[in-house]
Amino acid sequence: MKLNKDKETLDQIAPLIEYAFFKNNDIREDVNFLSRYNHSMGFGEYKDDDLASYIMGNEFKSRIFAKKVKMGGVGYVASYPENRGQGDINRLMK
Repeated sequence: MKLNKDKETLDQIAPLIEYAFFKNNDIREDVNFLSRYNHSMGFGEYKDDDLASYIMGNEFKSRIFAKKVKMGGVGYVASYPENRGQGDINRLMK
């Protein structure tokens, strides 16, 4: 599901990203992360009202030869260990 851009959602994304990517600092205070986050779409799967898996998607335009095309980048793909192998990331990618 596409995630809202609000404090509550960011408060659930932050610990998942910090866990999955070995971040030692609060990413809600990381200028680089917040720039990416603010210019992206977030997709996630919840289990019992808690975010269990997350994908960040960034849209951009590219040029292939003379034609402009829409492209997308995927980043910060993460799931908590107890949720791995459940198919969440596969569903989110589709």
